[in-house]
Amino acid sequence: MGGTRVRIQCVVLASLVLAAGATGHGQDVKIATGAYAIDQAEQGKRVFEQNCANCHRTDLQGDRGPALVGDRFFSSWQAGPVGRLYAKIKESMPPGNRNLNMTEQDYISLVSYILQSNAFPPHKDDNPLTAGMLEELVVPSRKGEKSLGPPNFALVQVVGCLAQGPDRQWRLTKGSQPALTKDAPFTPQELQDGQKTALGTDTFVLHSVAPFKPETHQGQKGAARGLVYKSPTDSLISLTSLQVVDATCGS
Repeated sequence: MGGTRVRIQCVVLASLVLAAGATGHGQDVKIATGAYAIDQAEQGKRVFEQNCANCHRTDLQGDRGPALVGDRFFSSWQAGPVGRLYAKIKESMPPGNRNLNMTEQDYISLVSYILQSNAFPPHKDDNPLTAGMLEELVVPSRKGEKSLGPPNFALVQVVGCLAQGPDRQWRLTKGSQPALTKDAPFTPQELQDGQKTALGTDTFVLHSVAPFKPETHQGQKGAARGLVYKSPTDSLISLTSLQVVDATCGS
């Protein structure tokens, strides 16, 4: 994988089909399975840098305006529809300057970029976010999560065996328990530690995996970093880093 590191700021949580009468939890999963097009988020980044970065910084970490990523984003917008965020931006941002000459699509692309920056994935078919979807998509809540491991949406590291299933999805099988980590390239020592890490029993579906060319590493032992989501029926990681630590993956 040659040190490939992609700062994909998006997380894929579950590949579930929503029933017509989905609950609020079902709506959370819907946003997690992909809600915008990649080009749309890229356009939103340009809009953000032109109109918003002066207050919120180019990394969205906040300055004169609040952070738009991470804990601050979730504490402000969790458990509510994306339409709340859209309305806030359109109706009151930036304070005192309403002459931005932005179109409806500019605002929607800006929301797409903020979603991407908070680890939500693009739509698997690259379908765009539309105005009609804004009230259907719910930002998941981080409150009340019951887990013996890291909370959902945390950046974690897992070691396991790279394998492609019959559904063509790539997985990390025999995965170790997720461990909190940092968003940084693997160090040589960390790769050595990964080689020694004992395999476990978890299986994680890997998303945003294509840039790491997994097809060349079938059956090898890998160390994966990314944003995790676990539920009673799904375990997923949206990758930010993936490195082979051993050419074979023992039992």
